[in-house]
Amino acid sequence: MRHTVLFLGAVLPLPYGPSRRSSAEAAEQRRHGFRPIRNACTGLVGLFALSVLATSAWAAESGKSITVRVVDDHGFAIPTATVRNPLERERHAVNSVTGEWTESVLYLPKGEEMFFAPGDQLQLQVNAPGYASRWVETTISNRRNLIVVELTDMGRAVKCDSRPQSVRCRKQAAEHSPSVLTADVPADFELTPEVLLALGEFRQADPELTAAFSAHLLTLGPDYADQAMFWADHAQDEARTLQGSEYVSVMDGVYEVKAKAANVQWQSAHYEFLLTDFDWSRQHQSETARKRAASIAEEWTEWAEASGSEANTAQMLCLSATDAPGRCE
Repeated sequence: MRHTVLFLGAVLPLPYGPSRRSSAEAAEQRRHGFRPIRNACTGLVGLFALSVLATSAWAAESGKSITVRVVDDHGFAIPTATVRNPLERERHAVNSVTGEWTESVLYLPKGEEMFFAPGDQLQLQVNAPGYASRWVETTISNRRNLIVVELTDMGRAVKCDSRPQSVRCRKQAAEHSPSVLTADVPADFELTPEVLLALGEFRQADPELTAAFSAHLLTLGPDYADQAMFWADHAQDEARTLQGSEYVSVMDGVYEVKAKAANVQWQSAHYEFLLTDFDWSRQHQSETARKRAASIAEEWTEWAEASGSEANTAQMLCLSATDAPGRCE
């Protein structure tokens, strides 16, 4: 009986084994060794053809990979950055060491898979807590697809120049502690004993005074963001007693403090998530803080448009946190 092997739907003859050929043909084969070699070559060619087809099918389904590298204005990787396509709900975290995200396919909300192919136009939103968001567009090529995205810090306390001796400074900045987002404190505000006494009368405290105090707290750094938010909320409640330009002035300051404080709180929550080895409960807290920062920044943007106030900072904070950029316009 002649032996056969079934491989991926192809029946290939084994080069050796009992056969129904005539004894004369068998003798001819043994004398020249031709038939078994030809059969062996046929089998190898079949295997090669099948492997090429399988490789081609895999390449068609896997897509062309792209890499996004996110850096700050000193060229250091931003470990807290995320990358997102507008068709997705998910934000993709970059590698916390290299600041890179690499992928060849996107998984869309309804279960579809979008593979990257040469010639495709791809739009990506790049965010990081404390940095101005950026939208980038690229065309997928057959070669290596590397996109370097530089994000602008919205208020880092550590500022460095480009001189060689500033390397240490730039390395300190690369640690990416929360940015210090400060608000404008009225020039005549001083934290005197009399001011502290007035603030102690919480229910009767003047809204202009409490708004100025919330701005002062924000200048003290990220550890005071919660207190700044508390006093800004109180000033907003009490501002209803004001009218005209006084009301607008207080509300401008309140929205600025609240939006910046919320952004700093988001930064802090996200750093805690990274420092706790990607604890998923920490991730939930970070995501909740991000959504709150986006919501408050959106409110500030709407207020600025309605009151005719300056809106650039409000829009920048909004874009850094939101999933719906259209709400920041």
